[in-house]
Amino acid sequence: RLRAHGAHVTVHDQFRTATVQRADIRFDLVTARREHYPTPGALPVIQPATLIDDLARRDFTINAMAMPLNGPRAGTVIDPRGGIEDLRAGLLRVLHDQSFVDDATRLWRAGRYAARLGFRPEDGTDALIARDRGYLNTISPARIFHELRRALDEPAPEQALRWLDGRRILPATFASLSCSADDAAAMRRVRTLAPGTPHDAQLAVLALGWDSATIAGACDRLALEHRTRETLSALPRLHTTLSRLTRERAAPSATALALDRFPEAALAAVAARHPRRRSALLARRFLQEWRHVRPLTDSRRLMNLGVTPGPGFGEVLRRLRAARLDGAAASLDDEERLVHTMLDEPGGSASA
Repeated sequence: RLRAHGAHVTVHDQFRTATVQRADIRFDLVTARREHYPTPGALPVIQPATLIDDLARRDFTINAMAMPLNGPRAGTVIDPRGGIEDLRAGLLRVLHDQSFVDDATRLWRAGRYAARLGFRPEDGTDALIARDRGYLNTISPARIFHELRRALDEPAPEQALRWLDGRRILPATFASLSCSADDAAAMRRVRTLAPGTPHDAQLAVLALGWDSATIAGACDRLALEHRTRETLSALPRLHTTLSRLTRERAAPSATALALDRFPEAALAAVAARHPRRRSALLARRFLQEWRHVRPLTDSRRLMNLGVTPGPGFGEVLRRLRAARLDGAAASLDDEERLVHTMLDEPGGSASA
């Protein structure tokens, strides 16, 4: 019936759930069930059960409530675990003392809820967090990636990551992972520098200073996607390149040529993390100005000037761009004179 109304329905038979998507509306359908975990970190084994059983399998009391939409109890909150009181008090409380042992991803969800809602764990739950964070090593990389991605989707992901770091959940997930106050500030800045790849840029902020082996380990443990792996893997090379460019006081054209091949998110992370360093200023200027510079002369005009189409076209355009970056060509007339100079060069790339 839902499909007849244009909805896309994805059924997850293993968990007796379904996701319904239509336009910008999305909701989940679930079968009331109970579950048990064969081993810590394993996916649960489920069986049909009552609504009360279903609420008992949730992560925190504030998520263990329901409201019937019809029937004699319609509009009445069913709250067997005291979720309303914890909502009012701003508390996160697990339902039993094996909650994080069964599923340690709940530690990451605690961080997201704490940051988003401004809640804090009640004392017993806080003690369980400290006791059980080591169980994150039972969680598969794919599930870790899912939780990481959801944390980065938060309106202020740095707040969630700071909370997780403060309770040593980040290093329990991957030993080198942390989020300092300076990292958090950089994460806020980097979203404006790389709006097209905010997840990659924010992870790159956290990975600055890691060596290639640590980056490779993080990519595997966090099951990072190909583009993100490329961004993080570029960071050591980018550091070396920026150090050389600043040391040599390279011209804008040489800087642009060297930085063109690096991912935007990696450059943005460098620019955001230490904004007053010369290397960061160089990366920022490239991102905001130099990478957008292009010759005023287009291919049609080049042919009219006598440049033969072919491999030399790219070299002519590269040299025109370099001239604009270095202030040697500020107008079409300047570029035309430069093209004529190239045409007069013996064995040059521009041929009449």
